[in-house]
This record gives sequence, structure tokens and C-alpha cells, in this order.
Amino acid sequence: RRQDMSRRTWWRRKEVKRNALTMYDLIFYNPTTNPIIPDQDEINAKEANAKEEAERNAKPPPSEEKADDPPAAAPVPQIKLGPNGEIILDESSLVIKQSDANRKVSSVVREGSWAG
Repeated sequence: RRQDMSRRTWWRRKEVKRNALTMYDLIFYNPTTNPIIPDQDEINAKEANAKEEAERNAKPPPSEEKADDPPAAAPVPQIKLGPNGEIILDESSLVIKQSDANRKVSSVVREGSWAG
């Protein structure tokens, strides 16, 4: 709301009284006589980001391997109730199963292998 009020006052008069500006006004103040010009690094970064975004949009999203996995499968031990009401620890919930898609492959770097 305050930002809109500041913009309206700037539209009414072209020259803003500098001694009346507050810190909040200075955040959004960009004088027309001396606009901010982006550096070459900023322009290059924007172009690189645009290229990366275009590449990400061109690639199809990865398909889900298993859709029948229960979403509530948490990596914590599960308990069950026995026929007489006793609490039984589910042994299969103690082991975390990893599929090939979820398994992360780490490359091994040996000491001195980077030097030629």
C-alpha cells in the first residue's frame, strides 16, 4: 500500500524532493535522469539463466517408476497389533529398500588421480 502511494506521488511530479525521501522510498526510487544500468556480468548471468531454463523446459519430466508405492511409507520402524492385542515390531520395516533409480552413484576420487 505504501509503495503504491509513493509511486502515485512520483507520477504527479517529475522531480522528487530528495530531503523528503525516507529509507523505504529510497528502496524503490530510480531517478529518470540517472537510471540504473546493468553490468555486463548481470547481462551474461541473465542470458545463462534463460538458456538453462529453456533447456530444462525442453527436457521431458522424469516419469514415475512405481506408482503403486504407498505414500505413507516412512523410513521408521512400523508396529503391528497381534491377534491377542500385543504389539509386534514389523521386521521388514527395519530395512530400507532402495531402487536403482533412487540409488545415488558416487564417483571415487583417488589421491593424485587429478594430477597428470
